[in-house]
Amino acid sequence: MKILLIRPNRNEADASALAEFGIETEIDPYLEISQVNNVLGAQKMLDALRSKAEKWLILTSSNGLQYWQNLLGPGELEKAVFESESIQFAAIGQQTKKQLLALGASEVVVADRFDSASLAKTLSGGKPIPVVIPAGSIAMQTLDNSLSGLGFDVISEVVYQTTPVVAAPNSVRQISAGVFDAVLLRSPSAARTFLSKNPSPRLSIICGGNTTAKAVQALGVKPDLIAADPSPESIAKAVSEYFSDRRT
Repeated sequence: MKILLIRPNRNEADASALAEFGIETEIDPYLEISQVNNVLGAQKMLDALRSKAEKWLILTSSNGLQYWQNLLGPGELEKAVFESESIQFAAIGQQTKKQLLALGASEVVVADRFDSASLAKTLSGGKPIPVVIPAGSIAMQTLDNSLSGLGFDVISEVVYQTTPVVAAPNSVRQISAGVFDAVLLRSPSAARTFLSKNPSPRLSIICGGNTTAKAVQALGVKPDLIAADPSPESIAKAVSEYFSDRRT
């Protein structure tokens, strides 16, 4: 069994988790990530965290924190978190939760369904306070719009951009030859790019999360497996069970 991993980065966690179940993987990115030189925006978000007023720091992407920190001085973000007693933390899933805990958070609210709509619903029960969200260039606005509509002051700045790779990935020909059993799609942008290069893919479509699954369905393709919990460990377990069931 062989699974194709196409994220622009951070594929190693999926590869390692799948290997625990004896599943082979190949990494072939369909997207590229690059820094956005938004120094003023990065400082604006940091200043919001430094204020004495209550506020939320929310991570919706594993890349958001890293690329935000790249625009700040060494240790500035960690120092702001350490010195503040007024920051509440929230994350879209387990991976972003781990990042916030490593940053210094003692408690992190996580969306029940691991998507923006669920996180917005979770936060809607509290009072509207400022919200800081480092974002990518093609980030969905579901969370921002929902919270803004509820009276939250959303401070979100783009710190990285995601673009499709220019050259056709090597895996396009391999897919036609039936080399892979499945592809793991982890974002709407990955789904759109993959299906644009493989309009009739000869492999199973695995979606990490409901948001990605909806994007695949909107493109007229039915996902073969939707892992509600997009953590690498949960996806690996779901993939193993899925192919085990197919063999029996």
